[in-house]
Amino acid sequence: MVTSRQAVVISLIAFAICLGHAAEARDEKPRPHYDAGVALLEQGDTHKAIEEFRAAVHEDYKFADAHARLAEAYFRLNTIEARRLAAEAYELAIRYDPQNADYHLALGRVQAAQSFDRYAEKSFLKTIEVAPERPEAYVECGAIYIRRWRDQDKDLRKAYDLLVQGYDKGSTDRDLLYTLGRVSNELEEYGMAEEALLRILVDDPSDTEALFQYGAALQGRGKLEEAEEAYWNAILETSRESRALFLGIDGYAENLGLGSGEADAAVVAEFGRRLWRNRDPDLSTEANERLLEHWRRILQADLRFEAPRAGLRGRDSARGQSHIRYGPPLERASFLDETKRKLRKDEIALGMEDDQVERNPRPVEVWTYEMEGKHFQLTFRDRFLDGQFGFAFDEGRTDARRWETMIREIPEFHLPLYEGTQIRMIADACSFLRDPGITRQEIYYAVPAEDLGFVKEGDVWTEKLLRRILIYNEDWEIVARETTTVITQVSGTLTNVRRGALIHQSDYNLLPGRYLAAISVEDEREELIGLTEVALDVRAFDSSSLMISDIQLARAIRPSPGRTPFDKGDLTVEPEPTRRFRRAKPVHFYYEVYGLALDGSGRSSFKATVRVIPIDVEDAGGLWEGIRRLFRRKPSTPPHIANTFTYEGASSFSPRRLSLDLAPLRFGRYVLTLSIQDTVAGTETGTSTTFYVTR
Repeated sequence: MVTSRQAVVISLIAFAICLGHAAEARDEKPRPHYDAGVALLEQGDTHKAIEEFRAAVHEDYKFADAHARLAEAYFRLNTIEARRLAAEAYELAIRYDPQNADYHLALGRVQAAQSFDRYAEKSFLKTIEVAPERPEAYVECGAIYIRRWRDQDKDLRKAYDLLVQGYDKGSTDRDLLYTLGRVSNELEEYGMAEEALLRILVDDPSDTEALFQYGAALQGRGKLEEAEEAYWNAILETSRESRALFLGIDGYAENLGLGSGEADAAVVAEFGRRLWRNRDPDLSTEANERLLEHWRRILQADLRFEAPRAGLRGRDSARGQSHIRYGPPLERASFLDETKRKLRKDEIALGMEDDQVERNPRPVEVWTYEMEGKHFQLTFRDRFLDGQFGFAFDEGRTDARRWETMIREIPEFHLPLYEGTQIRMIADACSFLRDPGITRQEIYYAVPAEDLGFVKEGDVWTEKLLRRILIYNEDWEIVARETTTVITQVSGTLTNVRRGALIHQSDYNLLPGRYLAAISVEDEREELIGLTEVALDVRAFDSSSLMISDIQLARAIRPSPGRTPFDKGDLTVEPEPTRRFRRAKPVHFYYEVYGLALDGSGRSSFKATVRVIPIDVEDAGGLWEGIRRLFRRKPSTPPHIANTFTYEGASSFSPRRLSLDLAPLRFGRYVLTLSIQDTVAGTETGTSTTFYVTR
């Protein structure tokens, strides 16, 4: 027996089944207007398609897809009124099919096109709620947050969190991964950026946009050589215009045939590589840190300063170009300008009390920089309220044009950011004969001990430095490299340990020619780094004729106690890279003579004449010197040193050491000349070097 309640339930179920059959019947019935509208839309006849879709929704007002198709047709017209009608049509489609993710996503895109970002944000978030697997919703909503960050300096972290949410859903969508990579790089979430961008590159290694961002991610993680490789791979595959920008060779484009497409990409890239080598702040690494910073600034400019509604890339905007050239400002102030005008008569008649009102207020940004202790400012104004900030100058004002010219002529500058504090460092070099045709090039470098962070280990103070050396030839090819950990251990009190300097030496066999040695030492524990460069003029030696090596200035020369880095035969020659000697102590120097003639007894003999000649010295000063000047018409000649020494030996090779007393000399710069006369063959040769006498 069926109860009354059961009868009611059965009746409701039957009614629902009837409704379902009715809906199926409605879906299955002919839809001539809808089908015609779809066909017309595919053919590009948007206006006739709108008429058909209107007829379709008139016949069945609850036909959700007809509303959606009508909205799509309106949106294609791309007018303000059409976008409004499109939004209304999508809202009706959602009313009759609220769980359709396509409708929510499309409505969000229309609202974004209307600049109704708050409404668009809700539509995209609703899309994610209905269909969490849809990557487009994460990308579109993230774009809103990026615009808000660009205009209002907020919500970028919100964009990052949302994109990570889509990434965690296992999305492999290229746009989502790329946008996540860009935002992660801006927020210095380099690990996430590297991971997301690598997913793109695994499937498409030639994706240049992803390659550029991947290079930025590697750069942020300190993988500089890998970053530079990624950037170069992207540059070689990009357009000629972009290649010129990334290589900073816009001004050379015409000479290179860049505009006409005549220049080979690899040739242009090599030209740019050489051009930027001169700006590299740390040549002891194979990566060019200044060029890497240039590339990163371009990518930052594209994200930070693009104006999508104006169709302007960030790198092409005034702010973007300034960022690429000068980097981020010390201060960035934003406000509305205060341009005023006087009240009109009708405004006065209306009772307006202020004597002036704002006239066309526009957003303004002022960037402040500091260069060589002086501040300068760049001012940008959004003239057309489209996010396209330009230099704020009135075209009719001559002084404004002069100001703009002056700003544009400010040289590009870059303050390299090192991991820690930069410490002082100085280097010097000397050439000696190694083998016929081969030169032993010695390089010396010193770091003041007071700048280093010694650590007590047992009874000694220990300093561990990572040493890097790269030697380049004139074509910027690397001919020698070294990466070594140098450990120095010193006994005594910390005060005594920190006196003086740590001296290091490296030796290389090089062919004669001109080179550049770049040297760095780094204390990773104390975050200290020292950088220096020394130009090498590697001499050619021939042992068959009389020749002399470079003069090696030394802080000490003594018999060798054993194997040390400074050994030369049975002598230890401790170099003095600073070339500075106190007047109270002697100057030591070492040299080698090659190709001495032998007499009939197999003996060699030569004379060495040493002269120390002043170049730029201080006046002696003092009361007595003042009195002497009163009775002298010409200033006194600064004292100098001249001595001749005779040596004999049983070989054509003769290494020599010498010490000179500096007490007679004044403070200043001197040249030390050394002349060698072979008394057996009667031939002569000579060389010279400079040094300083200090207090």
